Order: sequence, then C-alpha cells, then structure tokens
Amino acid sequence: VDEFFSTNIDKFVLIEVSSKRASISYILNDEKEETGEGSLDHQIISPDDPIINQDIIAEINDPSLLVNLSDSREFENKKKLACTAITNIILNIYDLSLKDQVSTEILRRWQFQHLILFLEYYERLEIYCSINYERNKGETIKSQVITMIEKSSKLPDQIAPRLKATTISTILNKAVRAKRLLEMASDNYNIVYAFSDLDPYLFTAKKIGVVNFER
Repeated sequence: VDEFFSTNIDKFVLIEVSSKRASISYILNDEKEETGEGSLDHQIISPDDPIINQDIIAEINDPSLLVNLSDSREFENKKKLACTAITNIILNIYDLSLKDQVSTEILRRWQFQHLILFLEYYERLEIYCSINYERNKGETIKSQVITMIEKSSKLPDQIAPRLKATTISTILNKAVRAKRLLEMASDNYNIVYAFSDLDPYLFTAKKIGVVNFER
C-alpha cells in the first residue's frame, strides 16, 4: 500500500476539510461548497480490506503477469480477483469524489484528478476484461466493464445501484476530454490550476467547444 501511494503522491495528499458533499454534483457539475476547518487522509485503499490488499495491488498493476500463468484455473481465479479488486477501487474513488471535504479551489483541482484517476482504473479494468473474459453476443468490452461497475456498486440493502451506466459514461466522456487537454500540456496539471474558472463541468458534451480549449 505504501508503494502504491508513493507512486501516486500527486493524487494522494493531506487536504483541508469543508462541508460534506451529499450529491453526485461533486463530479458532474460546477456547484461550489463553503470551506471549513480540519483535515483528512485521502485514501482509496483500506489496509483492512480483504479484497484490496497489498499483494493484489502489486499484481493488478501489471496485467501481463496473467498471460504467463500455465494453470488455467489459477489464471481464471487471479483474473476474477483482479477485476473484483479494480472494480472496488473504482467504486472507492467514486465514493471519495462525493465525500471529499475541501476548499473551493482544492475541490476544483481534485475534481480533475478524480476524473483522470477514474479513467486510468477504468482502462485497466478494460484490459482485464479483454483477456479472454467471456462476453455475450453483441456485447462490447466497454459495455461489459460499465455493467460490471454498475452491478458492483449496488449494495445488498439497495434497490438501485449507486453508480448507473449513464453516470459512468458521463464521467468517462468528461475524463477523456480532460485527459486530452492534459496531454496537450505534457500531463502538467498546472494548465488546469492556472485558470480558476476552468471547471470539469466544461468538459461535458453540452459545454465542450473550441472556445473552451482555445482560452
């Protein structure tokens, strides 16, 4: 776990506490929150989590390790375990994106980092699903991954999933556009930090446009 955080130090930092976000507007729109006092450790992995532990984290970072397994049963077991772990990480990231308590400016920066982090783990899950993972006729890897996340987000005592397919698609679309902007700046987040009015909401299909990129 320590190694995981050390390699993502730019994403996991000590942040200021603000009033609690209670809705999905945290990552879907540009609403603001008032600031507060205090601090919290931003974590997506719990040391006590039986599914997401240090050993499995080391394995899921390199999907190619599965290809070298000669035992088909071990291959299937580790593949399913990896998909379960990555799905849980994605859900943890999503939950944290709703609960982070930060000042307005730090909140805006975290929104971008959550988008990119969400996309990174989504793409990693896509890789695992593409490795001989069975799909129904006409089902794509993308739809399979989105369905997997949606089903895993439903708690036993809930009727509907916490994260619906349409919401996942919206987040991914914004994340892809945000990533393109970062790539134009050689993955330097300062291009985001430099403009206080540059909000993730601008990367939705309704808001995106040439003007937003040429500013």
